[in-house]
Amino acid sequence: MKNIFTLLFVFLISTANAQDSGFTHVTDLNEINNIVEKLDSYAKGLNSIKSDFIQQKHISVLEEYITSKGSFVFLKPSNIKWLYNEPIEYKISIIDGEFKVNNDGKISEFDMNSNKTFSEINNMIVSMVNGSILTNSTFNVDLYQDPLFYKAILEPLNKDFKRFVSEIHVFFDKKDFMVSKIKMMEASGDFTVIKFNNRQINTGIKKIDLSIKD
Repeated sequence: MKNIFTLLFVFLISTANAQDSGFTHVTDLNEINNIVEKLDSYAKGLNSIKSDFIQQKHISVLEEYITSKGSFVFLKPSNIKWLYNEPIEYKISIIDGEFKVNNDGKISEFDMNSNKTFSEINNMIVSMVNGSILTNSTFNVDLYQDPLFYKAILEPLNKDFKRFVSEIHVFFDKKDFMVSKIKMMEASGDFTVIKFNNRQINTGIKKIDLSIKD
């Protein structure tokens, strides 16, 4: 089970240092409510996302970070597919409650609906992607902003979850409220950063391939 948690956190989310320069804390309640309403409106109008991504894994014992590249697809309500192309091919899908991994042709499958923690992880990932994370009751949330981005710092309330993740930072582009970057600090002090590029929303995607073999 521990290996599966590690897999989810290493490949599905992103993390970085707890501080980002230039951001100021949003404390005014009216301003916070305004941001939440805007993100909620974006989430309600979102049906699908297609994006490229670059992931950098920072490990304390290594001088250089590990960089991976690939593409990402989200289809409402909670279907997700990650395709890693560099430096190795690696495919992950979370579709209709099934978590599948294709590692060099070896496919592993897990039923997320039968495991509460898996379901919580999936809900977290989906809520980060679709912008509804600010109303997710499984986190304490602080809001920050700079001229270009809103940043939500999420502190997990679940003690088991917090053993792996101490904080998650989600960056929303002020222009369109899309998630441009997600950061997650692991409890060990290591961190990963995923930046989303060439983001496209509502492009008419009807289905995500369940097989993840293609």
